[in-house]
Amino acid sequence: MSKEKTPKINRKTTGLDIVSRILTCGLAVAIPAAAYFLSIIYYEFQSTAIALIARLTGDENDTGITYGYITIKSIVTDLLPTIRSSSDSSGTGTQVWEAIEPLHNAIYATGIIFALSLLIAVVLFFVSCFSNSNKLPLILGAIGLISTGSIAIAFRAITAPIVDGSFQLTGTLLSTLLGGLFGGGDILSIIGSLAGSVSDAILKFTVINLSTAWVTMLVCYIVIVIWHGAMLVVNLGDKPKQEDK
Repeated sequence: MSKEKTPKINRKTTGLDIVSRILTCGLAVAIPAAAYFLSIIYYEFQSTAIALIARLTGDENDTGITYGYITIKSIVTDLLPTIRSSSDSSGTGTQVWEAIEPLHNAIYATGIIFALSLLIAVVLFFVSCFSNSNKLPLILGAIGLISTGSIAIAFRAITAPIVDGSFQLTGTLLSTLLGGLFGGGDILSIIGSLAGSVSDAILKFTVINLSTAWVTMLVCYIVIVIWHGAMLVVNLGDKPKQEDK
């Protein structure tokens, strides 16, 4: 006997489905918003010069350690226009970029992975707007989680040489900027040597880490993966059992 075809049962949209879509859309929007507005980098640097000046002025408690935060918004609105204007006027921005050439590959990798994490969030938003699917958001969330976690690995490739001193960022920037003022050749070599020898006293980065924005992005993707994984399990359990024909 030929088996009868079992008609496909389309599951109706439930209130939980609507809540799931709203939640995922909200988290997808939160990811790029957090990346732009929240602090993306936390840094600490120590300056022997600052500590010495503080002691001369009577502050014995100042160790010369300074910390701060950087946001994507501040980079876009403040740093990039400054670099662009300096590049247009004197070419300093281009010289600085060329000076940090050993970090280029790590910078490119970090930027690409970061952009991928944001792109996945955009795709997740539109998928959740127009579909009750849990499989696709689960897959996208897992990819987003992996890519966001990978940002830390790529970013460490930038910061590790700076913090451990194998790449003297302060000395490199000083020699580049001063070299632009006093010219090249032997003078630039002398300036570079002097800048490298005093750079640690002027400013030495001791900590450079990813900050609140990255943690928020990571948490959002974790919630998406857990939520849609749970929803998938619940929906599979709710499917009506088919009787054997």
